[in-house]
Amino acid sequence: MSGLQRERTNGDCVRALFRKVCEFEPYHHQIEVYRVLEKGGRVLLHAPTGAGKSEAAFVPFIGLRGNSLPTRLIYVLPTRSLVDSITGRFRDLVSRAGLPVRVAAQHGRRPESVLFYADAVVATIDQVISSYVCAPLSLGTRHGNIPAGAVATGFLVLDEVHTLDPERGLQAAVVLATRLQQVGVPFVIMSATLPRKARDILQRRLDLAVIEAREECVRVRVDRKVSVKLELDKQLTSEAVLDAYSEGKKRVLVVCNTVERAIALYKSVKDSVPPDRRLLIHSRFVEEDRERCNTLVNRLLGKGTEGPALVISTQVVEVGLDISCDILLTELCPADSLIQRAGRCARWAEAQGLMRVFGLPIGDGGRLATAPYHEYLVTRTGEVLTRYFNELNGRLNWELEQKLTDDVLSEDYVNWLDIRKAGLAACRMANAAFTGSRKAAAAAVRDNDSVNVSLHTKPQLLGRSLGLLPSVQIPVRGLRKFIRDNPSAVWALTDSGDESGSPVLVRISEPGQVKIGFRYYISSGVSYSPEVGLTFDGAGVDWQAGATEGSERLGREVGRRLETLEEHLRQTVDYLCRFVCGREQYGLQKIAETSGLGFPGLRSLLLMGAVCHDLGKASRFWQKAAREALRAWLAQDSRRYLSLTNREREILDSAASIFLGRFPYVEKQVRGVVLPPHATVSAYAIWDVLVGRWGQWGEATALAIAHHHSVRAAEVPRYELDDGWWQRFRELLEDVAGIELQKEDIRWQQSSKCVLGYRMPPFHKERVYTFYAVVSRCLSLADRVAAGGGEGAILDYENRVGSI
Repeated sequence: MSGLQRERTNGDCVRALFRKVCEFEPYHHQIEVYRVLEKGGRVLLHAPTGAGKSEAAFVPFIGLRGNSLPTRLIYVLPTRSLVDSITGRFRDLVSRAGLPVRVAAQHGRRPESVLFYADAVVATIDQVISSYVCAPLSLGTRHGNIPAGAVATGFLVLDEVHTLDPERGLQAAVVLATRLQQVGVPFVIMSATLPRKARDILQRRLDLAVIEAREECVRVRVDRKVSVKLELDKQLTSEAVLDAYSEGKKRVLVVCNTVERAIALYKSVKDSVPPDRRLLIHSRFVEEDRERCNTLVNRLLGKGTEGPALVISTQVVEVGLDISCDILLTELCPADSLIQRAGRCARWAEAQGLMRVFGLPIGDGGRLATAPYHEYLVTRTGEVLTRYFNELNGRLNWELEQKLTDDVLSEDYVNWLDIRKAGLAACRMANAAFTGSRKAAAAAVRDNDSVNVSLHTKPQLLGRSLGLLPSVQIPVRGLRKFIRDNPSAVWALTDSGDESGSPVLVRISEPGQVKIGFRYYISSGVSYSPEVGLTFDGAGVDWQAGATEGSERLGREVGRRLETLEEHLRQTVDYLCRFVCGREQYGLQKIAETSGLGFPGLRSLLLMGAVCHDLGKASRFWQKAAREALRAWLAQDSRRYLSLTNREREILDSAASIFLGRFPYVEKQVRGVVLPPHATVSAYAIWDVLVGRWGQWGEATALAIAHHHSVRAAEVPRYELDDGWWQRFRELLEDVAGIELQKEDIRWQQSSKCVLGYRMPPFHKERVYTFYAVVSRCLSLADRVAAGGGEGAILDYENRVGSI
C-alpha cells in the first residue's frame, strides 16, 4: 500500500491528500464524497459548475484504489471535447503530485487505451457502453470482450449525465450503474442540472448517497454575479453582436443553436472585428482545425484574458471548455443547456457578467425554428424564464438555476427514468452484446442522427487512402437535403458487415440511401476553410490523407516467436499468476465473491482455463497446417531462418515430433495455408468438465476460452486431438492447477463440424456476464503477454489494433 493510500482515515488526512494532488483546500462536498467511497458506497453528487466535481471523484480514486475502490478509474463523459479537457486536467494533477498513474483518453479520434488498460481512462459514453457489450467502437469486435471486463468492474464516474440523450444514453448509463450495483462495485454519478425528482428516483433505484453542494461554500460562486436580460421578442442579429463587442474592452461570447446561423452571423460581423480578436467555433471543423479553435478560444476567453474579444459558437462551448466571458448573447434553448451556457459567463467571478437571451427565428410552416431541440422544451423554458424574470434581476444563482431545471424538466425526467424504459435500454444493450453490431451498440447510447463526411472531388481514385481522409460529422437530415439538391455529388463507403470484408465505395443519389454507420464523401457543392469550417456551397474540396490518429506509442513492436505448445501454456500461466491477476485483482475478487467460488476456487478455474485455452492446437489437423505454414513462411525469404534464435532453430529442427504452439505466421503472407480454428475446439473439448465442476461459472469460462481470439466464435471444425499430447496435458494440468482428469472426461475428437451451445453468456444474468467479461479479459491478456514477452506487448497491442 502506498503512502498516499494510507492517508485516508480522517478529515485532516483527506484534506492533506487534496492539497497534495490538487494544491487547494477541499470543499465540504468533496470530503463527503471521499467518506462515502471509503466505505464502499455509491454517490450522486449534485454541484454547480466550478465546484470541483471531477476532483471530488479523482482524489478518492488516488487515495482508495485497490482498497475500497477498484484499481482502474473509468471517467465517463458525453463529448470528445470534455474527454480531452478532463484528460489534460488529470494528467496535470498526477504530474504535479508525482503519482505513478497513467491517464489515457478514449474516444473515436483519440483511442489511447482501446483495451481500457490504463490506470485512469477518460472516455465518451458510447466508448464505455459499446465496450461493455463487447462491441467496442474503436477496436475490432473480435477483441471486444477484453475491455468489457475492465468496464464491468472499474470505478465508473458518470459525469454530466444531464447532457446524455435522455431516451438512450441516460438509460444505458443507469442500466450499467444498476449492474455495477449488483456486483458490489462503487460508482459516482455527477450533474449540475439534474432535477430533484430525477435525483430522488436514482437515489432509490441505485441506493445512492446524495451529496448536495452548497453554493456559499464554493469560492468562485460566492462572488459571481450574472444579470439576465430577456429579449425573447427579438432575434440575435449582427447589430446586437457588434453593439456588445463595442461596449468597452469586453469579452463577448455568442451561442447559436445551429451551425448555419453561427456561420451566417460570423460572416456578417467578421470584417468589423480584427482577425486576432475573433473566432468561429462549431462542430464542422476537421480535427486539426478543431484543436486550433480550442487553443484560440482559450487564448481569447481563458483564465487571465482581457477584451476585446468575440467568439461566435454553438452548443460545443456548453461543456468541456474552461472559458469565461463578460457578455453572453444566446438564443433561447432548454433550461439545462441555458444554464450550461450561463456557466461560461463570469465563470471565475472576475467581473459582473451579463447574459442576454434572444428569441428564435420562424422556420418552415410558420413555427419557431427550435431545432435541434424539442419545441415544447424550448417554449417551456421561455415561459418559466419570463415567470422568474423579477428574481433574475441582478444575479443568476444556484438556487434559481435549480428552480429552472425543476420547473422545466422534472416531469420529463420522471418519464425518461420510468423503469420500463430501463428495460428497453437493457434490451438494446443485450442485442448489441449478442450480435456484436457496432451500430446496435451506438444506438444503445444515442439515437444517432449524424454521419461522418469527407471532402474530395474524385474519391473513387483514392483506394486505401479513403480511410485516411479527415472527416467532420453532420446531421443525417442535412446530408439528405444536400443530396436532394446535388444528386450526383455524394459517395458512400459501405460495410460488408464482415470484420474481414472489404468496404465498397458507391455513388448514392437518393436521400433514403443515407444510413448511420457508413462514411460519406462529397465531391462537389461544398467548401471548407480553417476559419469558417464546412459550408454547403462551392465547387468542391480535395482534403489530403493524413496519418492515422492515436496515442503516443508506449509499447514496443513484438515479433511473432517460435515456441512449443507446452512452452506457450506455461508462459501464459506464469504471466496470469505473476502479472495479470495482480493487475485485475479487484475485479477477480468481486467475481470470486458474487459467484460463491471464493478466491481459491476461482484461481483453480482460471488456471484450468489458462492450461486449456489452446488445447485445440493439439489437433492433428491444426498441427499439420501449422507445419505447412511454417515451411512456406521460411521458404519465402531465406533471411527469416537467420533471424531465429538458437532455441527457435532447435524447435524448427524437431517440428515433426513436437507440438507447435506459436510461430511467425501471418495468414495473408502464406497463401494456400489456412489454420483451422482452435479456440472453439479448446472450449468444446473441455466444456463438459468445466460445466460439471463449476456449473454456470464453468460455462462462462468455456465461452471465454472459445472467444480468446474472436468474441462470439461458435463454429467448431472437425478435429482429432493427438494422443501424444494427452500425457503432457495431464501432467501440466496437475502441476499447474492441481486438477486431475481422465482422458474420457474430454471430447477428444469430433468427426464433423458443429457449433457451441451458446455464442455469448446471457446478458440478463448480470453476475454471469460480469464473470465472463473478467475471465475473458484475464485469459486474453495473459495469452497476449505470453506471446509478446511482457507488458509492452499489451501497450503495443493497444496501439496496433486501435481504430480497426
